[in-house]
This record gives sequence, C-alpha cells and structure tokens, in this order.
Amino acid sequence: MFSLDNIKQMLKHHGDFHLDLKVIHVGGTNGKGSTSLMIQNILIQAGYRVGIYTSPFDMGRFDNININHIQIQKEEIERLQHCFQEDFERFHLSPFEIDTWIALYYMKEHHVDYAVIEVGLGGKDDATNVVMPILSVITNIGLDHQDVLGYGYASVAEKKAGIIKDWVPVVLGHDINPEAFQVLSDHANQHHSTLHLVKEYQITRRNPKIELRYENQIYQLNTLADYQARNASLAIEASKVLISLGVNISQHHIQQGIAMGVPPKRFQLLSSSPMIIIDGAHNKEGMERLIESIQKLEFTQKIRVIVAILKDKPYLEMIELLKGITDDITLTTFEHERAMDLSLFHDDTIHLEHDYQKALSSMDQHPDAIHLITGSLYFLAIVVNTLKGMMNR
Repeated sequence: MFSLDNIKQMLKHHGDFHLDLKVIHVGGTNGKGSTSLMIQNILIQAGYRVGIYTSPFDMGRFDNININHIQIQKEEIERLQHCFQEDFERFHLSPFEIDTWIALYYMKEHHVDYAVIEVGLGGKDDATNVVMPILSVITNIGLDHQDVLGYGYASVAEKKAGIIKDWVPVVLGHDINPEAFQVLSDHANQHHSTLHLVKEYQITRRNPKIELRYENQIYQLNTLADYQARNASLAIEASKVLISLGVNISQHHIQQGIAMGVPPKRFQLLSSSPMIIIDGAHNKEGMERLIESIQKLEFTQKIRVIVAILKDKPYLEMIELLKGITDDITLTTFEHERAMDLSLFHDDTIHLEHDYQKALSSMDQHPDAIHLITGSLYFLAIVVNTLKGMMNR
C-alpha cells in the first residue's frame, strides 16, 4: 500500500543530504512522542543542538518540528515549501512525505548535532524510514492500525521492525508481547544489531511528581502518570547506548533531561479548580495505561469522562476500560474524516453528545468532580483552546 520510492528518489536528486544527520529513530505503538522528547531533552542538557520531528502535529501543521525547543518559524516553512514545490509535485510526495522532507532539510540546514525522529505509522514503509540512524528505539508493540500493519502481534511487529538497520543498536521496551519480541529479535539478529532491553524499575509517588529508580539511580518525573516511567526508562537506556557510541552525556544530564517534563496532553493537569486532566489515550494500549495511572492515584472525588475516539480504533473495548473508573462517561465527536458516527453506537449506560462544546460546558455543573478528557489527540488539539477559554472566564 505504501512505498518509499518517491521520497527516496527526491532525496537522491538532492544528494541524499539526510544521510549526514545523526538520527535517533523512535518507533512503537505508544509512548513514542514522550520518549522522543525525553531523549531530546537529555541531549540538550548535554549541550547539543537537537532537532525533533514528532507525529502527528499538535495544534497546527509543522508545529511538530523544532530545534532545542524553538519551533520552526512560518517564514522558514514558506521558504522551504516554495523552494521545493516543483519537486514535491514532480516526485508526487504525499503531505506526510512533504512534512518529513521539510523536517529533515530544516535540521540539515541548521546543522543539528542530533535529530530525534518519531515514526509516523508502522516503521518499514513510513516516510521517516529513509533515515540511517545511529540508534533505533522501539517502545512497545500494540494492536493498532491493523488494517494497515496487519493483524496480530507478529504482523504489526514485522512492520515496526522495519526501522532496525544493519549494525545499528536497538533499544526495546521491557513490556513487549513475546510473539512481537521474537520478531524484533529475529530482525535484530539478521541486521547484526545489538539489542538493549529496558530493565525493571521502581516507582515511588512524590506528589505531584513520580520518583523513578532505574539501575540504582533516582530520577524525578514531572508528572503523575505512571506510564511515563516506562517512557523515561527507554530514554535512560537510549542515553546509555548513546554514551557507548561516544556521545558525551553524563548521569547529571540524564537526570536533568528526564526532569524537564513530558509532552502536553499526556496526563496533563490543565486545571486544579475544577480539576481537569487531559490525556491522549488514543488506542487500547494507551487507555490501559491511563486507567492504571488513574486507579493508582486513588481519587476520592467522582470522576467524569468526556471522550472522543476515532472510528478505526477499538472504541468498544476502550469505553469498557473507562467503565472501570466511572459510571459517568460522555462520548462525543468532532469534525474529522476518521471521527466516529455516534448514531452507530448503542449503549444505554453512556451519554452521547454530538456537540463536544456542550459536553465541555457540562463541567460547570460538577465543580467538585475530576474531569478526564481523553481519546484522540486530534480531538484534544481541537478542544484545548476551548478548555482554556472556559477556565479564563
């Protein structure tokens, strides 16, 4: 279905400049964005100039490209689009391939020391897989996008394993399905790639933060979400591999980078009065991790959920998971080609609200509740400004 031929041809036409970038390539089903940001933060703390390209974009196209946390400027985007527009058309690049091209060229132009590149979808046929990384990271393997990646853990892992390259070390999360792990391990062996497995870790709550113990070192995470400890452990292990490759990173740099924070919309406390938590649990695995974090916090207040899920996700299973923390769930929708058609959903225990703004306004009637707004990251990107406006009234 997908092919890298077009973008590879255009890259070759322009001298394969992308091969000069020192790339950390991050794939997997969940946690890619958080892990990527933590790796970038660690490298920045070590004094490096670090570009990052994540997926999807947040509030607007190209806001997922930055260097040392300074977002690519509109003028830069327009310049690059104008410069390469004829070639974009000549080589028939898709919108995501165009975004990827601009990210890579921008980082090359600005002489980054390292580029942290997050896989968009899958791995093998993803546009980002034109890079030749110095390190590959695979966070986990979940059953997401099976219509594209194939059905079952082995099939999905086969596509994710596409980012494993010859003689390039690979960091794997410690919580990978055995069937998927076998596929990844086989690919690593075929490519002579050393596998580095994330080790067990311990978590201690120090509200409003989490203390992570990994290999007898303590790290402070500026979050309440337990699942971020998994992503932090990946970033720590990735840093240790980078050190073995000659990158000048100290233990202090790792600790400081981990403490810098996590991406927005990942168990983000948007307001404390009323308490509003937003989390982009956009698939079953993400929802499972969100529920685990909520349950461990042992809230005494009533939890109210507002959720919007894309129609190609296992929304029935995701909603069943939410029922484990509350009986007050509002399912809503929003303008998007993959948004759910609520008329096809039938569950008398769930409140349906076609207008997400009305769903959000209902929070005013429950000032003492904990409001959890979750589901699609596209949904959260749309509603976040509405939420901020409500809080500033």
